[in-house]
Amino acid sequence: MSPLHPNPLRIGFLIDAFAIGGSELNAIKVAEALVGRSVSVTVFHFQTDGPLRARYEQLGVELIHVPLRGLVSRSAMHATGQIRRAARARNLQLLHAHCVYSNIVGAGVRRLSLWRLPLLASRRWTGYAVRPGLHRLNAFAQSAADAVLVNSPSLEAVVRAESFGAKPVYVPNLLPESYFRTLTADERRRGRLALQLPADGPVAGCVARLVPVKDHHTLLRAWRDVIRQVPSAVLAIFGDGELRAQLEQEANAFGINTQTRFVGAVRPDSLPCALLDVSVLASLDEGFPNSLLEAMAQHVPVVSTNVGGVGDLVTDEVNGLLVPARDAGALGHALARVLTDETIATRLAANGARTAATHRTNAVLDVLMTTYRAIARG
Repeated sequence: MSPLHPNPLRIGFLIDAFAIGGSELNAIKVAEALVGRSVSVTVFHFQTDGPLRARYEQLGVELIHVPLRGLVSRSAMHATGQIRRAARARNLQLLHAHCVYSNIVGAGVRRLSLWRLPLLASRRWTGYAVRPGLHRLNAFAQSAADAVLVNSPSLEAVVRAESFGAKPVYVPNLLPESYFRTLTADERRRGRLALQLPADGPVAGCVARLVPVKDHHTLLRAWRDVIRQVPSAVLAIFGDGELRAQLEQEANAFGINTQTRFVGAVRPDSLPCALLDVSVLASLDEGFPNSLLEAMAQHVPVVSTNVGGVGDLVTDEVNGLLVPARDAGALGHALARVLTDETIATRLAANGARTAATHRTNAVLDVLMTTYRAIARG
């Protein structure tokens, strides 16, 4: 671990919600790591509750609710004022915004304050799911920020192209050391059985919200092909979302419902990927695939569509298999290869584990702390 700096930083976090999503999970992981280095963290949040709130409370950080009923509203002006006053009273050295709404409000704090509070915005998505109006406001926020944290090299070019004068800084997603723990064979069997998965048979899994951009429809079509070659294989779908009922109906219509399990939402720190023989994403877009990184840390081979920032993590035939989006045939073929060829599975898993090691907390936090100190006030 790096030695403590003689002048610990005082950081303000600005988050949209306490929900379980890629940006939200990254924010809490970073907060936990910063507190471990004696950094003072104050968390400003727009929504009041959610599954990740308890983790912030366990850290003992100060939580400040900032009501926000719209970006073009009086509440937005009140929000910027509230954050400015609280930040000055606590002598915060910078504000780190973690998602779309927080970037935009953070830009208001940065621009409208006579007391200069530096802003580190964040960009962990490519824009697929962002409404056009929000996308334009976020582009402005990126220009207004002192720097923009991106979690994949491909996003550096995206940020520069859409935001004049923006200064992207690449900081990889971090993985806490607990994510690198290998389950024993008995733990793996018990974990599977608790989720009604076969104790010893082949299991593929997808850890993703059940929303259109994750394209579970293509995954289910691909799974029909897989079970023709591997009849005992089971597909575990982790996560909840608006499409769950529809996807369950599709699995039934495809005749694969007995070999598909809709597990529901699980805590990421419960290591769901460790229960799998292969982790898969069929997404139409990804900023950075956290679930694949977590699988790699668990020595689990990965298969994914080659979209967004996936290619920054996965090199085809080296540490995973990549296929085109919306191509059920190619996806099914890749999954069947991993499930039926132990040599391929072992090679991909070993190389993936080496990739995941570069995302260990201390290495990533060193880069982030350097970025903080470069733009921090005082």
